Amino acid sequence: KVLTAGVHLWSEKAFTNDLADAESLIKLAGERDLAVCVSLAPAYHAQFRAIRRLLGDGVVGRPRDINAHFGFPHVARKRSLYDPALGGGALLDMGYYPIVLAAELLGEVPRVRGANLAGDDGYAIDTSGAALLTSASGAQVSAQWGYGRDYINELTIVGDTGTIVAKPAFSKPAHLAVTLSIRRQNACEDVQLESCNQFEEMLKAFAAATIDGAGRHLYRTKALEHQRLMAEVAVRSGDGI
Repeated sequence: KVLTAGVHLWSEKAFTNDLADAESLIKLAGERDLAVCVSLAPAYHAQFRAIRRLLGDGVVGRPRDINAHFGFPHVARKRSLYDPALGGGALLDMGYYPIVLAAELLGEVPRVRGANLAGDDGYAIDTSGAALLTSASGAQVSAQWGYGRDYINELTIVGDTGTIVAKPAFSKPAHLAVTLSIRRQNACEDVQLESCNQFEEMLKAFAAATIDGAGRHLYRTKALEHQRLMAEVAVRSGDGI
């Protein structure tokens, strides 16, 4: 309805429950030259920008391994994330972050080499998952996510000459300090980060894209690329979305 009305669309993640719906919506948006922004707030935080700058400057050498891990305890079952009819499930709700953010760091759409989705007893949705992805440059990504586990929210990038560690990497709870460090052997260097509201920065970027043709095209492209990644992970795990 939003796109048919000629209005730019901001969507919570995941964009759609299945790939066919995403392709249909992006086609519609393209015909009307509208922007489609799917929520990926951590990609707009100063922490993420700093990581991209460090990688671009070769501070830790060529990225070899990326490990992205996001998990937290179960919450009340009445929440929509547990309802399959409302797009519930850990892959679309949580797996989206480590998978897509890793792809954004690599600057390319990686190939999904393997994946697994699992469900805790008594739940009608997938409650956890893992995926292994590789890039054309040879980097490998290990992504894990899930409900019903101790809180973890970390991103580690291992390069030829050093390692970057980001905490918390995905959601940014107000009571936790956002940190970024560079490790080399036994030495550790903290990277200073500016204060940042990742949601505010995301919406500012979306607003800017609505008045820029190249920006609108980029947002549409990213939305579809990311949904295809989700679909490929589901297929590799033996499920489908």
